[in-house]
Amino acid sequence: MFALCFRGTPPAPRSDHVAACHADRYLLIFGGGSHATCFNDLHVLDLQTMEWSRPKQQGPIPSPRAGHAGATVGENWYIVGGGNNKS
Repeated sequence: MFALCFRGTPPAPRSDHVAACHADRYLLIFGGGSHATCFNDLHVLDLQTMEWSRPKQQGPIPSPRAGHAGATVGENWYIVGGGNNKS
């Protein structure tokens, strides 16, 4: 087994998040959960530089959720479904 070398701060450990590849260069990770906490944070790994970032999200930000799905269409990433066990 080997360890990946990267720069920046990766997402906290989580499950039930959604991930997508954008422009054959960026790995996008949104939401998910850890124990009783759900997240609505966006993390991006640049696969060429292996650097994590937290870009500013534009438009309505989905509420914290886990177990959701997502699809990239052009420059947009659509997130649907999931929940937070609270509502």
